[in-house]
Amino acid sequence: MSIPQDSLGQNSPFQTEPSSGITISETSVFDEEICLGAIIGITAQLDRDDALIRRLADHDTPFLCFSVLKKGNFFLLEHEEEKFARLNKQLCTGLSKATSNQQIRLQAYIIREDAMLAVQKKYGERLLPIEINVYAPLNDVDDVGAKLSKSHIFLQPLRYGLEEKRYMNPHVLRFEGQPNDDSLHYSTIPDSEEIDPTHSSSDEGLSDDVDEIDMDDMFGVQLQHIFQANVPIDRRIKTDLLQHQKEAIGFISQREHGQTLEHNLWDYNDTDEDEPFYQHVFNGERRAKPQEASGGILADEMGLGKSLVTLSVIAGSLNKAEKFAGRQGQEQSDISQKKNPTQATLIVVPSTLLIDNWVNEIRKQVFAKVSRVDILTQV
Repeated sequence: MSIPQDSLGQNSPFQTEPSSGITISETSVFDEEICLGAIIGITAQLDRDDALIRRLADHDTPFLCFSVLKKGNFFLLEHEEEKFARLNKQLCTGLSKATSNQQIRLQAYIIREDAMLAVQKKYGERLLPIEINVYAPLNDVDDVGAKLSKSHIFLQPLRYGLEEKRYMNPHVLRFEGQPNDDSLHYSTIPDSEEIDPTHSSSDEGLSDDVDEIDMDDMFGVQLQHIFQANVPIDRRIKTDLLQHQKEAIGFISQREHGQTLEHNLWDYNDTDEDEPFYQHVFNGERRAKPQEASGGILADEMGLGKSLVTLSVIAGSLNKAEKFAGRQGQEQSDISQKKNPTQATLIVVPSTLLIDNWVNEIRKQVFAKVSRVDILTQV
C-alpha cells in the first residue's frame, strides 16, 4: 500500500495509520507550568476543514483554541483527536529543537473571521493566521527560551489564553524596578463589549499623587532629541511621513554626513592651552581629534515605520548616487578593474520572508517606474 506524501516528498502527517509520534502537551505534576509567551505572525497549512467547520459551529467566540501536537517531524493542529492543519517546515524544525528533552505544551489561537475565510477558500493554498502560546515547567523556562532563540523564534507578549498561568518570558530583558512578568495583564478580544475608538480614557483612573514620568531622565541621563524642521521628503515616496519619521530621517542624515552629535564619547580638554585634546569618557584615550563612530541604529518599535523611513532616505539619495556612479565611471581608466561603482543600495535581511516584506513595502510606498528591485537569495 502506498503512503501519502506531501509536496516535500515526506510522509504526510495526516495518514490514518497509527503513528509513533509523541505528544508534547504532557507536563510534570511536580513543576509549575509557566506561560513563556506567544509565537506570532505565523500561519498553518489547512489540509482538512471538517474539524475546523465543526469547531466554528460549536463555538460562537471571537477566537478558537486548538492543541498543537508533534507527529514525526511535523507539528499539527488538532481538534477532537482529528488533525487538520500543520505548521511550515522551518517553524517545525525550530520547535523540534526547542522541545528536545523538554516537556512543553503548545496552544494555537485563531481569530474566528480568519478561520471562516480559510474554510471558504476553495482554490489555492489555504493558510490560517495563528498565534501559538508556549508553556513549560518553571525549571525549563530558560533552556526552552535559549533553544527557541537559537532557531530565530522569539516570544512576544500574549493576547490570548493567559488564564491562571504565570507569565515569564525568557526573551524579555528585565531592568531593576520594572514590574515582574506575573504582574502584567494582557487583554484578550472582548466577548460582548465593543470598544469605542472615539472614547479616550487617558485622564481616567489616574491617581493625583502619581508624578508624571520624565522619560528624558528615567535612566539618569538627558536623552538627546533631534528636531530637524522641514526635512525634505523625496517626491518618489507616496506616503506622508509623520513627525517621528521625519526626525528619524534627520538622524540618519546627520550620521551619514558625519555631523558630530551633541552627546558623544569624547570630552574636549583645554587645560593645557598649548596642546588641547579630546579624551574618551570610558577608556581615557586621548586624541588631537575625536574619532567618532559612524552609523547608528534605528530602533523604533514594530509598526512605527522603520521601513518607510529607510526607503525615504534611499529615495532621497538616488540623485547623489547617480552622480557618484557616473563620476567614478569617467575616472576609471583601467577597463580590467574588477570593482565597478554602483548607484544601488543593498538591503540585507536574514530571511526570504523579510525580503518579501521589503518588496511589498517598496511597491506600496514608492511610485512605480522610479525603482528597480533585484533580489539576491544568497550573499
